[in-house]
Amino acid sequence: MNKVKIWLTKGSVFLLALGMIGFGLFSSITIFAESVEIVLSMGYTKQGSAAILSGVGLVLIWLVTLLGDSANELLLTGFKKASELEEN
Repeated sequence: MNKVKIWLTKGSVFLLALGMIGFGLFSSITIFAESVEIVLSMGYTKQGSAAILSGVGLVLIWLVTLLGDSANELLLTGFKKASELEEN
């Protein structure tokens, strides 16, 4: 019974972290693609459009990095809990 708990804890934490990363990447790509369409349709100069899209891209990269750090921390905490179950 204890082995099943350990396996389920590790598996569910891994799948949750993987889902977080997948969602973050997919949503960032979608947001950036929509931002490109919006900015290009507004009639800014090429330099203005590049500056706006660079800013949006940097913010999205930062958010994905934060999400990756959160997913990593979740994974480490879940595996630590599984190790504690294994010791008991």
